[in-house]
Amino acid sequence: MLRRLLHKVAHAFLRRWRRLTGISSHILAEERVGREVTRLIVVAPARRVIIGRPENDSFIPVSKYYREGFFDQPDIFVAEIPRARLHVGSGLVCTPGFRALADSDRLDRLSAFTAFGQAKPRRLTRLPGSHSTINYCYANNPWHWVVDCLPKLISLERALAGRPLTLLMPEGLSEFQRESMQALLPANFSVAFLPPETWIESETFFWPSLASGRCNAWLPPGYFDEMRARVFAHHHLPAAAQPHRRLYITRRNAKHRRVENEAEVAAILQEFGFEIIELERLSFRDQLDLFQQAAVVAGPHGAGLVATVFSGPLTLLVFYATQRPPNYFHTQALALGQRHLYLLGHAPGEDDHFTVNLTDLRSLLAEQFPR
Repeated sequence: MLRRLLHKVAHAFLRRWRRLTGISSHILAEERVGREVTRLIVVAPARRVIIGRPENDSFIPVSKYYREGFFDQPDIFVAEIPRARLHVGSGLVCTPGFRALADSDRLDRLSAFTAFGQAKPRRLTRLPGSHSTINYCYANNPWHWVVDCLPKLISLERALAGRPLTLLMPEGLSEFQRESMQALLPANFSVAFLPPETWIESETFFWPSLASGRCNAWLPPGYFDEMRARVFAHHHLPAAAQPHRRLYITRRNAKHRRVENEAEVAAILQEFGFEIIELERLSFRDQLDLFQQAAVVAGPHGAGLVATVFSGPLTLLVFYATQRPPNYFHTQALALGQRHLYLLGHAPGEDDHFTVNLTDLRSLLAEQFPR
């Protein structure tokens, strides 16, 4: 009995100690206006988004989420927070009391921020002026960078309405991240690159909520159009796509979710005029050129398919590992006015290696893309 009591006391003390010394709690900005949050600027109001009718789109009933054919998108906003704390490397933003800011429908991602759950910093670098960041716990993944991070620039621009702002970003961003961010950067914004482990106290911080959702690339009206227009103008590319090529985006060099019978898959695709593309060999500019010319893009579910954001009204053919596929590229294609086709695999998990049914592949290609 005494041992059990001592264990409970020790456990309670440890929980209390972690609350006092670590970052272990969160707030929702929309619930704290007038307290830690000075004001909330709504840049895209809440709405119900109709994805499609399950009886007309065969993907909807088998998908992982949104099986009713719609979802409710919350208000997309920017919260103004005085004396906010930012961990530069992970993008975690906290109140002065070190409570992390979180999106109401993505609380499960808090643990993905490396600073969450860790000790509060002993040292802060204090910066005057107005700041923000588009860094995020999954920013190193190209899909999350394009769909979760870059849209925050659109939200911030709408909220700031011409006021100057400095983005605080970690050193070591990839070429893809730097070039795409620079292409979208408003004229009144600047960027400061800092060591990833730096903790900042900002005089005034503007925290943009996610414009995307769970496995969901359906952004608010105008976001994709603005992103595409700026990227094309920055790189002196034509605004209108010139679709004529058929591309297969391979994951042969990936650590997970590879197509195990890809040699046979590629041979069939090549019969139908597909080119085999390794995106990791291409610069951001080369990818833009390539996807502007794409009429059909095929490939296994993977982050590289996010580049179809910079394509015209193409057909996207996705090979999914499981019988219950996630909604990333279905929502992305439909939001962009593109057609979404698919084949399902039989792997236990969506990140497992899998095989593509060659008979089904040949039948689908012959039906949709006759030679």
